[in-house]
Formats: sequence, structure tokens, C-alpha cells
Amino acid sequence: MSEWNILNPEPPPGIWGVNFGGGVNSTALLLLMHQRGMFPAWVLFSDTGSERPETYENVARVKDWCASVGFPFEVVRWIRKDGSFESVHDNCLRTEYLPSKAYGYSGCTYKWKIQPMAKWRKQNGLDESVVAIGYDVGEKARVKKAKIACQDAEYDPSLRTLWYPLIAWEIDRAGCEEVLKKQGWPTVKSSCFLCPHMRKGEWESLKAEHPSLFKIALDVEAGAKAAGNANTASIFKQAGGTCLCLADACLTDVNDADSKGVANG
Repeated sequence: MSEWNILNPEPPPGIWGVNFGGGVNSTALLLLMHQRGMFPAWVLFSDTGSERPETYENVARVKDWCASVGFPFEVVRWIRKDGSFESVHDNCLRTEYLPSKAYGYSGCTYKWKIQPMAKWRKQNGLDESVVAIGYDVGEKARVKKAKIACQDAEYDPSLRTLWYPLIAWEIDRAGCEEVLKKQGWPTVKSSCFLCPHMRKGEWESLKAEHPSLFKIALDVEAGAKAAGNANTASIFKQAGGTCLCLADACLTDVNDADSKGVANG
């Protein structure tokens, strides 16, 4: 039998678990694992405190399902030194900065997602266990990185504690959505409600469906702008190029700029 690697279709030897993001891929991953008779030692969801309501509904649904099939499910959070929890949006309001991805960094992912899960595994003696991640075969850059990790023993050794089952099973995003459809579950994208990577349509749906959350995003933007920490013309270009208000006048200004060949950010 060949040595196990991160693109093996079978689980690794020893203890392993799943980092659950709350979205389409990781939800489908859990369903497929159960169908294939695979049982993780743990399933972790790291709560940012700023997920969309639909994500929290999906997390609750998956948590109940996990309990019914015997998958241990845990929710973890980033806890400050004083023992308190601070959500992504509360942190942005306090510091008067936008989420770090607005500036090209991934600090919010590390602080509110990666760090709490790593801390939980360490506290439970599982820091050396393998973690299954729900990247699908259509994510070409991630697939390429995973394949390099398999081929080069010197390439980022930390990746060797990860496992990419969906890539190994050659399942793409559409395949994941089909799995959820057969289960009778909705397809829910996992995202903080104020993620700078959201597209214009996502901001519009947030404003229409969750106006109170949209108002918080406006407050975050206003605070960062007042403090000189936000060039909203470039940071929120997906939301219209000028601001989050999505007003017709703003969108008209952006469209006029585009027609004149003026770049937004």
C-alpha cells in the first residue's frame, strides 16, 4: 500500500477531523463522508459572530444532523485575553478599521477561524491530527498547491496535516450543490455579512433581506472612513465603486466613470 497523502481518497491513518465552514462545500463534505462510512473524530465550526443569518441556520441544521449520525460537533470562538468574545463587526467598529481583507490581508480569517480551531485541537491533544478541508476540485490554485505539497517533501510541511477529500474524489462546486439538493437542504454560501469580497448583488440582497446588518456595515464603513482608514472607492468597488449605500446616484457615477474609461480603484 502506498504512503497516505493529502489527496488520498481514503481517510488518513490515526485521528482526523473536519474544519466546517458552514457553507456548501463543507456541508456536502460531511454528507459524503457519512455516505462513504467515514467518521471524523471531531467537526469544528469557528463562529466569527458576524455570519449571515442563513449561515447560522445551516450550522444549526448540520449540528443537529451530526448529532443524529454520531459526528462530534463543536463550536469555537476567538476569545480575547480578558476572556470576552468580540465579533468581526464589533472589532471593526471599535478599531475603526474595515475587515482586514479590504486591505489585502487575511487577518480576520486567521484570528476568527484558524486560530480558535487550532487552539481547540491543542487543548484536546489533537494538534497533530489531520484536518479535512472542503476545497473542491474546481479550485485550481488550491488544487495545484495541494499537488505540489504531495510531490515535494520540502514544500510547506504544515500542509501534511491537511486532507482534501473533495479534490481526491474529483467533486466540484456543482457536485457539492447536487449533494445538498438530494438531501433536501438549501445551498448556503458561508461569508461574514460585511466581507469586502462580496459582490454588488450580495450587498443588495443583504440590504433587502437583512437591513439591520446592512446598517452595521454602513456604520463600519463610516467609522473607518472618518478615521482615515478606508478608501471606499477601491475597497468596496464590488458594491458600486464609491460606497455601500447602493444609491442610484452612486451607481450612476460609477457607470459614467466606467464608460469614460476611469478605473474604480
